[in-house]
Amino acid sequence: MSSSGGIMLPFTLNNELKLRGHENYKGWKQQMLIQGKPRGLDIYWNGTASATAPTSTTSTSATGIITTTISTEKSAINDLHPSTLEFELRESVALSSILGNIIDIDGAGIDDTWASNVVWTYLEKQYSQPSDRMRTIAERELTNVRFISGTKVAGEGGYIEKLQSLRKRANDAGSTIDNSRFIVILLNSFPESWDVITTPLYKEMNLTTIITNLTTHGKRLISRRNLDEKASVIPKEDAIQALQATITVLQADIALLKVNSPRPRFLDDICSNTTCPQPRGHTIQKCWSLGGG
Repeated sequence: MSSSGGIMLPFTLNNELKLRGHENYKGWKQQMLIQGKPRGLDIYWNGTASATAPTSTTSTSATGIITTTISTEKSAINDLHPSTLEFELRESVALSSILGNIIDIDGAGIDDTWASNVVWTYLEKQYSQPSDRMRTIAERELTNVRFISGTKVAGEGGYIEKLQSLRKRANDAGSTIDNSRFIVILLNSFPESWDVITTPLYKEMNLTTIITNLTTHGKRLISRRNLDEKASVIPKEDAIQALQATITVLQADIALLKVNSPRPRFLDDICSNTTCPQPRGHTIQKCWSLGGG
């Protein structure tokens, strides 16, 4: 970035980083200073910059003509005493950069006639001391969340990233959740089925080591589950062949049963009644035709 003055434009943070109130003021201020200091805006926010009238030099020619020259040299962006024109331009950028990074300007109670340093100081007084209620809510959200078995442990969109985001929100709201406390919250949030992994980790002080162990175990469980699911699925072609083989075996069993089954004795009976239309299968004693019975 050039060290000399020039045209500057207000900057805009991502929506999730813009000021919403007590719950994210600390993080918002940090992001504002990260973006504002390289642009020289912090000296306007804290009120240390002030305008300086341009310097002029007067010279008289040999013929007696007096000439006045006004200096137009540009000052550095972090110059505490820029020219009046430079000050007004940079002050406008400083103010717009604050207002453009607040979700609800009217709700914040800001007067549009205030200078950037007045707005900056007002926001500090308004939001730098989070309410006990906001802090309690943020801590409750963090401590109540639970890991769901089978889901992603770490990485983009993972459980640990979600937990770390809630930790930041709680700290921004005024909590002081250091690594040692976060470790306990993290390990407590895993189900009993993870005790074989989490129990030894309560003695570990290195958060990175703990996250690595949890992530490795989570990947192992997911891989094992995928293998079990794969083994339980029979390919379509194999299923058809197995069904056909079963049908063939059943057909063979039925045929064998017919061959080996004893012939019913009543099929050998012959009726001696001459008037019986169907003499096979019974005797004359059981014949229902005339002359039988």
